[in-house]
Amino acid sequence: MAEPTSGSMSGPTSGRIRAVVADDHYLVREGTRQLLEMSGEVSVVGAVGNADELLDAVRRLGPDVVITDIRMPGGEWRAGFE
Repeated sequence: MAEPTSGSMSGPTSGRIRAVVADDHYLVREGTRQLLEMSGEVSVVGAVGNADELLDAVRRLGPDVVITDIRMPGGEWRAGFE
């Protein structure tokens, strides 16, 4: 399940890039989310910790971009993004 982000999922995103952050390490995922949000140009609409959650978040949230750890465990998920 995508982790809620501070106001991004329900707040205004017009003109901002909508992103999902995926990393199996919480500190990396949260740090990346915070840096992107601080830019003012990116709205992180989801942050997930495994491949299954990533695929679900992309289907549900329809982000403009996905920022992911390419070595994240969880099967052959990369084939769907290539």
